[in-house]
Amino acid sequence: MKKILYRSLPFVLSLIVSGCYPEASNQYLANRQYPGPPLENKILWQEVVNGKITTTPVMAQLWTPIIDKGVETKLKQNELYMLFGTSTGQLYNFNYRKGNFKWTNKYDSKITSAPMSYNGKAHFGLYNGNLIQIDVLTGKEIWKTKLDGEIISDSQEDEQNIYIGTKKGLFYCIDKDSGSIKWLQSIKGDIVASPVVYKDMVYFGSTDGSFYALEKDKGEIKWKFDTKGAIVTLPIASKEKIYFISDDKKLYCLDYKAGNLIWNFDLPQKTKSSPSINPNKEMIYVASGKKLLYIDLNTAKLSRETVLPAETETPLVNIDGYIFLTDVFGKVYDIDETNTQIKWQFEGIGHKTTAPFLFNGIVHYGTDEGVVYAVGRNEDVNIYAQGISRAEEILKNRMGSNQFRMLYNVASGTIPTGAIRRIYTLTDSILSSPAFENDFIYLGAGNKLYALRTDSDIIRWTYDEKSPLISSPSIVNRQVCFASEDGTVYTIDADDKNRIFWQYKLGGKTSSSPYMSEDNTYIGSDDGNLYSISIQGNLRWKFKTNNKIKASPVVHNKVLYIGSNDGFMYAINTISGDLMWKFKADSAINSTAAVVGDNLYFGTDSGKMYCLDINAHVDKWIFKSDSAIYSSPAVISEKVVFGSTDKKVYALDKNSGKKLWEFATQGEVIASPNIVDNYIYIGSSDKNFYSIDLNTGKPKWQVKLDFPVKTSALVINGFVYVGAGNKFYGIN
Repeated sequence: MKKILYRSLPFVLSLIVSGCYPEASNQYLANRQYPGPPLENKILWQEVVNGKITTTPVMAQLWTPIIDKGVETKLKQNELYMLFGTSTGQLYNFNYRKGNFKWTNKYDSKITSAPMSYNGKAHFGLYNGNLIQIDVLTGKEIWKTKLDGEIISDSQEDEQNIYIGTKKGLFYCIDKDSGSIKWLQSIKGDIVASPVVYKDMVYFGSTDGSFYALEKDKGEIKWKFDTKGAIVTLPIASKEKIYFISDDKKLYCLDYKAGNLIWNFDLPQKTKSSPSINPNKEMIYVASGKKLLYIDLNTAKLSRETVLPAETETPLVNIDGYIFLTDVFGKVYDIDETNTQIKWQFEGIGHKTTAPFLFNGIVHYGTDEGVVYAVGRNEDVNIYAQGISRAEEILKNRMGSNQFRMLYNVASGTIPTGAIRRIYTLTDSILSSPAFENDFIYLGAGNKLYALRTDSDIIRWTYDEKSPLISSPSIVNRQVCFASEDGTVYTIDADDKNRIFWQYKLGGKTSSSPYMSEDNTYIGSDDGNLYSISIQGNLRWKFKTNNKIKASPVVHNKVLYIGSNDGFMYAINTISGDLMWKFKADSAINSTAAVVGDNLYFGTDSGKMYCLDINAHVDKWIFKSDSAIYSSPAVISEKVVFGSTDKKVYALDKNSGKKLWEFATQGEVIASPNIVDNYIYIGSSDKNFYSIDLNTGKPKWQVKLDFPVKTSALVINGFVYVGAGNKFYGIN
């Protein structure tokens, strides 16, 4: 795809001319934030990777000699790299100037501690307890130290040492150069929040409700202060005072030397967000619920507040009179401190977000959809960013259409031509649509689950089951979840089929496909129940409908949407399993829904396609085809695309429901469409697989296969993968 080049004024050697550094200990990553001119909500670039973004994107700045005619000169240039980690254990080094990845490292556990960069090196923590230091330029490991307990917080450091705690209640001081443990202190609770280093002490809270002050040189407990709730947010230090929040819904201010209480402030509710301070204005800022509170440091009274559209769970960043925060729905906000108004907001794709990172007038953050955003201005830094168009194409396939398994389709800019290049011959008929992760495809055929390689026609492994595998598998973090027709749900290791993480028996048969997140699995059953199963394989809750559930669940903003053969579309709270609302359609719903914005799209057995307003719970429009709709709709580029058993593929205007075009085949269209690079890929029972122009509805090509096509396809790196009969095809 075309690469977009962003140009700007020459780089200003002093990155902080227009602002000043805050105190190193007064806010999240304060000593690494670079102030800049006032921001704008203009997206400069976005990058899409595999897995959830689990750490704040942090800038690493390296100064290297300039080479002139092969000779090293005294002049130096700065190289800019952005480091961030994911839930799949990948650490990315993004070359900020060139707009590509310099390197990517893969580790055996998710990355849960933000990379901290210094002198060409960086360290970070893995959930499994490994603390690792790497070379920023090469990604090569310098040292690795195994800590006792899971690491889920960021570290703090001074010139010689790294300070970090674990969920086992152990707090470590690690030598920066060697990775050796200098001292270790044990406490009762879990340490899940970052510490703060201030003067000769290091401070942190614990889930046991105590706040600790340790001596930096020996690790001895100088004092501790007890509260009535767990402490899960990082503290801040300013002007010889320490501030922190407890789950007892109080903000505390203590004397840094002795730990004596100076004052506390009652918050309206618990918060996972860490506060920020502007010591010059003598104000501390706390996000609690949907409010940003401005609390006077001298009087401990509420000064004013800003009402937020949604809750925030990440630390606040306060620089140059502006407060930056991210919410739980993928948005970043810039709040003007002087008038407490939201100056601008930008909405990304995803729910859980990282804390914001400010670099020279640009705010960066990541989401759980694997997207890193750069929003703001670029007047003082040359950014050779990768074209947004490619990232948008990937995001369209992940979120824009929101159809079943579209999460795994990745646009590459290579348009398939319709030539069959690869055929996998299986022992039984393919009954499920495929899933994809890390160069492997997973699908069910007969009583077997297959793992196929995408770089050859080799079958990696098969898993035998007693009952047919009708539903499609789901895969998250190398764990494959699938269900057999008899109602048994399995989660196995993608790299070791014999390692079963858990299995659960539903109350009836199932053809519903599981929706799998990192925490839970949701699946429907012929017994009329929707099941929520934990990552340990235990039942969290089940929700009863009045008929079989054949459709697959869809989760959007912590709400699960599922249709039933009783004709109702249900909206269910994913945490409690409680009904939020239900909508009566005209007949059974076997089409998996798609959610885009405030709209929900699904088809029924009577041939109607519905568009519902998920806030008002009423239909916005209804379109009638001539026969049942089992195909899940794809919503993209202002269009709703789906197939019908009336042998047609339809494209409707997503806002009005007006038919834009229809494409006739010679057989029922049961499969769901896959849309990549403005082309629709879909099969028909007439044994043809079609590529259709999204805008015109005209065919680009069609391929005659050996059997009717009843399952959906994948598009990966210019290949279309689709199953028909006992054959799985790779079309290039």
